[in-house]
Amino acid sequence: NNGLGLIQFYAGVSSHPSDALTFFGGLQDNGSNRRNTATQNWVQVLGGDGGWTQLDQANPLRVFVEFQGSGNLYRSTNGGGTWTNLPNRPVATLYGISAVDNMRAWAIGSAAVYRTTDGGSSWSTTFLTIPGGGRLYAIRMISATVGWVSAAGGILYKTTNGGNNWT
Repeated sequence: NNGLGLIQFYAGVSSHPSDALTFFGGLQDNGSNRRNTATQNWVQVLGGDGGWTQLDQANPLRVFVEFQGSGNLYRSTNGGGTWTNLPNRPVATLYGISAVDNMRAWAIGSAAVYRTTDGGSSWSTTFLTIPGGGRLYAIRMISATVGWVSAAGGILYKTTNGGNNWT
């Protein structure tokens, strides 16, 4: 086992849409890391207890990472070279972000959907009531108006008005 290194990723490893060697992931006790394309090694880009990550699939230079459970959300607009703390994050623990352009994105916590129209600097809650207090698992917006959220029990919610209503 000489040279064997083991790490534990939190849920929310994200991949680049066109570079199969580029990934971001949050590691327990080892920060947020990016897989280096040239060396195929993982390099820490932010310290702390890494959490969920998201590479914007429409603009892979924009990346979101969080510190696990701390309330810190960061955004990079240059592929992880530099980071900006987003102090007005929507919820303590995120489970996904789906962006449709540089300004509009939706995020999910365990039981709510949030929307930003300013690139993540501020967030508002959109309406979604989950029967029995179930949990949300994933979000995917395909335009500024149409998207889906998956929830506990195999339920899929859809919006056709930017998240104002979900059915």
